Amino acid sequence: MKKKQKETYDFLGTTYFMEDDEDFSGDYSWIELRKPSGELVVWYGDYYHDKGDEKMNGFLDGLKFALNRPINVKWENKTSSEYSPDSDSLVEGIK
Repeated sequence: MKKKQKETYDFLGTTYFMEDDEDFSGDYSWIELRKPSGELVVWYGDYYHDKGDEKMNGFLDGLKFALNRPINVKWENKTSSEYSPDSDSLVEGIK
């Protein structure tokens, strides 16, 4: 029996949807990137107002270039009752 290897990644990327969007089919509210420790690195708003996913892709491309190596991001979807993490308390509470 093979031992299950622990998944390793450089960052955890999360796309947040409104809490009633349980199948993640609607527009996202914001997108964020955290270290595996849970520390927030960067977040961007929704596509319509902020082009968040495009900014995140640009950030990751710049990081890959600066570090001169691939970046492994584990992506997940979550729901939230908030439209954006616009306060420190909310950002801390998402950990």
